[in-house]
Amino acid sequence: MNFGELNRRRHNMMKALEDNGAAEGIRNLLTELYPDNAHFVYELLQNAEDAEATEVHFYLIKDQLIFKHNGIDFTIDDIDGITNIGAGTKADDYNKIGKFGVGFKSVFAYCSCPEIHSGEYHFNITDLVVPNEIEAGGNGTTEDGTKMLFRFDGMVKTKEDAFKETEKSLKGLEDITLLFLTNIRKISWTIGGVQKDIIRDDSKDPYISISSGEKETEWLRYKQNVQEANRQYVSVAFRLKEINEHAQKTIDGSSKGSVSIFFPAVNETSNLNFHIHAPFASTVARDSIKQTARENEQLIERIGELLASKLDDLKEKGLLNFDLIRALPNNNDEISDFYKPIRQKIIDKFKNGAYLETEDGTYKTPQECTIATAIVKKVMDRKLLVMLEILDEKDPLNWLKNPSGETTRVNDFHDTLEIGSISYEKLDDRFDSMINHSEHIDADAENLISYLENKKNDWLRNFYELMHAVITSEGRYLEASHFIRFVKLQNGGFNTNEADIYFLPENGQSVNGPIYAEPAVYTYKKNARRMPAKDFLKLAGVRDYDKKEIRQTINKNKIVKVINSIVKDGEDGRFNQEEHLKRIEKCLKYFSQSIDISIFENKAILFEHDMDLVSITDLLVDSPWANTGLQCLIKNGEEPCMVNDLYTNLKDKELFTEFLRAGGAKFELVFQKLRITWG
Repeated sequence: MNFGELNRRRHNMMKALEDNGAAEGIRNLLTELYPDNAHFVYELLQNAEDAEATEVHFYLIKDQLIFKHNGIDFTIDDIDGITNIGAGTKADDYNKIGKFGVGFKSVFAYCSCPEIHSGEYHFNITDLVVPNEIEAGGNGTTEDGTKMLFRFDGMVKTKEDAFKETEKSLKGLEDITLLFLTNIRKISWTIGGVQKDIIRDDSKDPYISISSGEKETEWLRYKQNVQEANRQYVSVAFRLKEINEHAQKTIDGSSKGSVSIFFPAVNETSNLNFHIHAPFASTVARDSIKQTARENEQLIERIGELLASKLDDLKEKGLLNFDLIRALPNNNDEISDFYKPIRQKIIDKFKNGAYLETEDGTYKTPQECTIATAIVKKVMDRKLLVMLEILDEKDPLNWLKNPSGETTRVNDFHDTLEIGSISYEKLDDRFDSMINHSEHIDADAENLISYLENKKNDWLRNFYELMHAVITSEGRYLEASHFIRFVKLQNGGFNTNEADIYFLPENGQSVNGPIYAEPAVYTYKKNARRMPAKDFLKLAGVRDYDKKEIRQTINKNKIVKVINSIVKDGEDGRFNQEEHLKRIEKCLKYFSQSIDISIFENKAILFEHDMDLVSITDLLVDSPWANTGLQCLIKNGEEPCMVNDLYTNLKDKELFTEFLRAGGAKFELVFQKLRITWG
């Protein structure tokens, strides 16, 4: 077929449409297929890509647009395709972007008669489909490549609107416009004497760089051919970012992904954090995908397979890191059913391969890894985990590396992989079981203390920090006071007797008498904002140094010794009145200073009238301490315990009386009402 025959066929087509009253409807339909402003710019880029052009240039002036590219010259078949409706060569060539034959018709909303000069052909197009030969020496001729001229005199847009919309479309071209193209590497536009170039460099494929003026973006792009057509391909691209002064790159996991059918499908949203491309079946305007089309479902599967297959390459390149994981989809992402196969392919690959980095730099499967916070990893070793019955002896222990920076998406991805973890909740449960509910509580406590005795002070500080995190976590059962016996003391031992413990005074000078916690297990650098180890010890019962309280503790410890001496002498049958009264004087002095009577409860420290030592609550009081009349109860050898007269030799009898009253001695008879039942 030659040009003249093609011209006659198109005239006959339009005459048939006009004879049937359909010509105007066809014109309106074809010029309104692409609702977006100046979408025809992408149609021109598509034409140049299919022609294997490497460079294109747009020249926008007041009333027209000139488009040039250096691709293959038009053939008669190309002219047939560009002037037909849905039956051009592109519909038969799966290697071409344009497969619908109607895309070029969008230019007629802006231009009634586009001109094309390419190789041996010079023609314009009228009535949407009719090619007409024109002189080669007219406007728009070019010696090399292809040149197209579009005067703004279209059926829909005014000259002013046509210019504004075309300007907006050209200025909207960006790096992603070139990202998934094969042939075009440079797009230029000139508007009002100002030129802008967008240039792609894929000489280091799969690393891609795209520059636009002073801005340059870098990408990692993977491609894989579609089996049914070995030149069509699916593709995945990650934007890269610099992470140090050495220009080292990593994946930008915060970059929102787009969906492209070579060019971005602007109304399609994947909710992925990387960019994808495939030759999807789409709406005519190619702004969204037909998600119900079976061929598109197959392409999505292939995109997932492509990305999953590249995990080993990403690992080798040092890019299998947290930035990549932030870019990967997890179960908390709101992804439509259409895109979910991509996520599932990635998850399946991770679950069945060693792609998770551990603290020692090796990669393991999810089943071999354990998640924990940094402080848990510092403290928990295999021996302690086995002691807590969290691990068995033969279980693997590979700490999963903790992310830096934003952690939510990394944690969500790890949750998606169902990786085992050692949480504060689990530690709370296991420590609570061991310390409070074990069948062998004492033995378990001894084992834990024996374990702690072999640890250095720095480790113990970390241990107390961890326990602070555990007991202050939400929903915990464990009480800090249960750990008072596991506090290391200044003398190197542990507080197994659960005695009162104090923090060393700030001046570091200890006072004889009190028991101090080891300072190295709770001391931090000067002006430290947080001191969780010390906070934990406070919760456990260790108290701050206080002179008054320390003095009271010293006095209390002394009086305990006095009480024990009195009790022991009574048990041994020894008695020295002078020594006994001195000891009681000490007890009274302590009582007067502390008003603490509890320390004397149930202690046999006072003599009754028959010289037996009894507790204060066993005594009855009468003259000379108080006129109660209880002395009359002494009768027939059945005598109540009256206070012995030897205490009249005490210096302060009123204080002794107060001591008796506070200690529960009886100053009056207490009558109880009883019901007597006669049998």
